[in-house]
Amino acid sequence: TEPNLQNIPIRTELGREIRKAFVAKDESRVILAADYSQIELRLLALMSGDKVLIQAFKDKVDIHRQTAAQINSIGIHEVSPDMRRAAKTINFGLLYGMGQRKLARELNISLGEAKTMIESYFAQFPSIRDYRAGCIAQAKAEGQVRTLFGRVLELPGIHSKNKGIQSEAERIAVNMPIQGSAADIIKMAMLAIHKLIRDDERIKMILQVHDELVFEVEKSYVEEAKKVVIREMEHAMPPKYREIVELAVDAGIGKSWFEAH
Repeated sequence: TEPNLQNIPIRTELGREIRKAFVAKDESRVILAADYSQIELRLLALMSGDKVLIQAFKDKVDIHRQTAAQINSIGIHEVSPDMRRAAKTINFGLLYGMGQRKLARELNISLGEAKTMIESYFAQFPSIRDYRAGCIAQAKAEGQVRTLFGRVLELPGIHSKNKGIQSEAERIAVNMPIQGSAADIIKMAMLAIHKLIRDDERIKMILQVHDELVFEVEKSYVEEAKKVVIREMEHAMPPKYREIVELAVDAGIGKSWFEAH
């Protein structure tokens, strides 16, 4: 816990340098890192039933470029890097309850522009707007929200007279079913993988960080191990959900955690 491996950063140069310190125990072994690709956006597509997002994942298009094309009413090939960056901020921001003030700060634009951007997003993705409203309505009716797999979070703050507490509870009501379902899925994947490898000296699961699993694997077994890990992670969700939106996993191999990611 000191330092907490969950919090070792990867986006900064220092964080990447720190990851170089995590190495396999000897020359005969390597690090295998496998992480889910955009799992929360895939779950948003699944749980909202949004046809555009679902089709984009089926067609394996760049989801942020697709969003940018939709909200700017242009072709996907006309999307500029700035448009894609803004769309990515909105895609993830709306998952975490980002309002127009925070969006304006993140993109360094005016409040009016941020408001227009969010309105344009929901006009193009009405099922996502309805999904968000449905999560909040359910939380208010039942005092709780749940993941795709039935794990429950009580939300007493949803009925608070304090507007700040109530709006935070509403944000959690939208976010928890998606983030919580992603957490359920990686745990189910870990259980499935553990059953297959617990008696195998060639591979050891050593760490879970958010949507990523890290293993130490014998070099001679690494390609086979990679296939097993990807298969079990991609099949962690029941078939009835995978038929709508498939999970995707990226995996890398290296002497260190840095090289593998």
